[in-house]
Amino acid sequence: MQLYTSESNYHDGKPVTWYGPEFDEANRVIPIRIKGFDASLQLYTKDGKACARLYIKKTFRNWKDVFYNSWVGFYKRSQHKNTDYYNYKDAVDFALIDSTTRENYDIYQSNSSLTIAPGVQIRFLLDGKYDKVLAQTTPWESDENVTSVCDKGNHQPDPSSIWSFPEFFYEPVYYDANNVIPTKTLGYDAGLQLFTQDGYACARLYIKKTFKDWEDTFKSSWVGFYTSSQDTNKGYYTYENFSKFEKMESGSKNFDIYQYKSKLTIASGVQIRFLKDNGYDEKLAETEPWS
Repeated sequence: MQLYTSESNYHDGKPVTWYGPEFDEANRVIPIRIKGFDASLQLYTKDGKACARLYIKKTFRNWKDVFYNSWVGFYKRSQHKNTDYYNYKDAVDFALIDSTTRENYDIYQSNSSLTIAPGVQIRFLLDGKYDKVLAQTTPWESDENVTSVCDKGNHQPDPSSIWSFPEFFYEPVYYDANNVIPTKTLGYDAGLQLFTQDGYACARLYIKKTFKDWEDTFKSSWVGFYTSSQDTNKGYYTYENFSKFEKMESGSKNFDIYQYKSKLTIASGVQIRFLKDNGYDEKLAETEPWS
């Protein structure tokens, strides 16, 4: 799995972000952000045992001091109390894996003696008081129950797959979006994100800086705001054309960012969708319902 891309990471004009043993060993689940820090946690398996990965952003240079008393607990069930771990490993004792070190972050791993099985979970705790869980993975699922964000044959993202550029994990925009990173649009270097501001549903459009003619390509495109994911494409509460989106000065290294604030009150189930034109049937992206 790659959590960043460069010009060399494109195949047939499409970004190649989801592939490789790191992704497959982790049951095709991306890392969980460690709350408040430039680090992430991932459960994976090796030789039938539950293992943990720590992704540490390279700018987080004093992480071993900050996480000196932190640890990762291995649990047979997600219902178990924090004190009921099968075993644990101190964060500072994780081993740096040179072969998986990336441009923007380092990867540390630790094996356990816990046999991998449905329901297994790992948690990152800040200290020994058991009440400060900064990250916990989704319970492990059996292979037949896994819903992958990729097509297993070619490892290309489907229309609703999530993007994995590291900037999406570490910027403040990740948090006002309910900790959900952008959804990639089908066939284009653009992404869509639902977020909230002042209690209203808002849309954020990410345009890759190499996508120079996006305004011509999307001149008839629009974002619909829906009170429920069950609504038909025509059943929007409100909508807006991209020409009304405001460009944000605080863009990122790889993307220009455009935003729009609607009059729809944010609530559970709210969703936004990216439609290519006025025909209602060419949907290029839809976000997860707000929860």
